[in-house]
Amino acid sequence: MAQQYTILYSPLNWGLGHATRCVPLINKAITDGHKVVIATNGAALNYLQNEIQNAQFEQLNGYNMHYARWPFLPLVIALQAPLLFLSLIFERVQTCKIVKQHNVTHIVSDNRYGVHCKKCHNSIITHQLYLPLPKWLKVIQPIVNAIIQLILNKFDSILVPDLAENEKSLSGKLSHGGKLDSRVKYIGPQSRFVNVTESKSSSFNPDVLVVLSGKNAQNKKLIKSLCKQYKNNEKQLLIVCGTATDYSANSARNIHIINYLPTNQLAYLLKHTKTIIVRSGYSTVMDLYTLQRTQGIIWIPLKGQWEQEYLSERLKQKA
Repeated sequence: MAQQYTILYSPLNWGLGHATRCVPLINKAITDGHKVVIATNGAALNYLQNEIQNAQFEQLNGYNMHYARWPFLPLVIALQAPLLFLSLIFERVQTCKIVKQHNVTHIVSDNRYGVHCKKCHNSIITHQLYLPLPKWLKVIQPIVNAIIQLILNKFDSILVPDLAENEKSLSGKLSHGGKLDSRVKYIGPQSRFVNVTESKSSSFNPDVLVVLSGKNAQNKKLIKSLCKQYKNNEKQLLIVCGTATDYSANSARNIHIINYLPTNQLAYLLKHTKTIIVRSGYSTVMDLYTLQRTQGIIWIPLKGQWEQEYLSERLKQKA
């Protein structure tokens, strides 16, 4: 019989993407007989409590990044850097308490850089081995790369959810442009839609599907803009927010706004709706790759999030 471990999974709670891409890994660990503890907070915690059976859950608060309108976004992010650093220290202290409480042997952190403990084997799931910066920030590119490497040095293994071949990779420079060493292992794209049986929704049959994630001022603005655009349109518009924020005031006869849709129904709609509008976050890229959806996609990056802007341009060039 294979050795059994107690594995702590801790995804970042900035949108649902980090939580959703952990689902296949968590399910496999449970199937293999390992004890699983999940530590996160907010929407990610709520989502995983609904999706995962036979796991224990712990609240692990992190720092919620605050955004601003462009061109103030870079300054706002820079001003939050000290709080982010303190958050890493808090995460590490809380992680070690959870490790002691549950006798954790292995940690799998998804982009939570403070979730590691010397008593465990520490792995991090990340596709961000390199962060492409806009031209006006290229002068600090070496500094940013050095910081990324310094943070990753805290982990025993680096699990990259992408294809190993650079030419076929989904994230391009993000997962292949940085310093590679023996700790880096490409585990292939990870998506909650792996092995999901699609199910047609009895409530919705939209012409246009919008899937967003996280509480964000830009998302709120986009929802208002789309509702205004489709209000006097015959097309049926369905917006899945992925947040508890109430946008019902924007609803109309042909516009439906919901916070959550079961995974099997969302899979069907993402695969079969004629037009889909999504952010170019990497987890969404992996989801659509898994569903083999390549056409009829409108990618809208969050302005000022350089990774999403890079991925959006890359996807448009490959289309």
